[in-house]
Amino acid sequence: MSDDVCRLSDLRLGPGTRHDIAPDTGGRFVQVQSGGVWIGSARRAYCVTLGGGIWLPASIAHRMYVPYGAALRELRIAPAVSDGPVHSARIARCSEMLTSLLSESASQALARAPAAVASLLFGELEAAVREGAWEIALDMPSSSSRIAALCDAMILDPGRDTRLDALAARACVSVRTLHRLFVDELGVGAGRWRRTVLTGTAMGALALGMPVSAVARELGFTPSAFSTFFKSHVGWAPNHWLANQGVRAGPRPA
Repeated sequence: MSDDVCRLSDLRLGPGTRHDIAPDTGGRFVQVQSGGVWIGSARRAYCVTLGGGIWLPASIAHRMYVPYGAALRELRIAPAVSDGPVHSARIARCSEMLTSLLSESASQALARAPAAVASLLFGELEAAVREGAWEIALDMPSSSSRIAALCDAMILDPGRDTRLDALAARACVSVRTLHRLFVDELGVGAGRWRRTVLTGTAMGALALGMPVSAVARELGFTPSAFSTFFKSHVGWAPNHWLANQGVRAGPRPA
């Protein structure tokens, strides 16, 4: 990548996809344009849904988990102007100005004034960090952990049988050992960790345009139980949360 060029690109990821991003010389900002995605580095993953975005710093490997599909737009910031936040920073809702700069029609502005575009982006990121916006995030196990593959599978296939004995069998350990591994590495038991997974996954599925009844069924709830679960973790009933996003859910990626 050239030291003085910012570039836009689109990425569509289908259901059940893990997408690894190698370290780059410049940082990048990823905006979710349809659905939702878990984006992480090292030992932390964040849920980002339709209309939101996340800054991925330079020189750090990242990974994306997409349970139900997502359409993303990526702005790669030129190394020469990529002195943004050192750590990942999330914007719950991108401003109209930032969204317009991420549109295809903004390519000329990116070419003419990459530093100005980067400055606007970093300003929004700094404001988001100061405000301390509410977020859904997961602590993740190390890549060498005995539960690493299980955690990946729980995120990518959240509707699969998740009784503790079934989870323990998938990890080839006892239920007691499974609980200990989760608490030792992630600070919470497997059941509580999975509830966070289900919350973020449900947000992404709703933002993808899936009906509440379909999301409930996919995740193993009755519609009424799902609404109660969602409201207890997010603060709104599913339909109210989606309406509060202020953007219309796009079509589900093929």
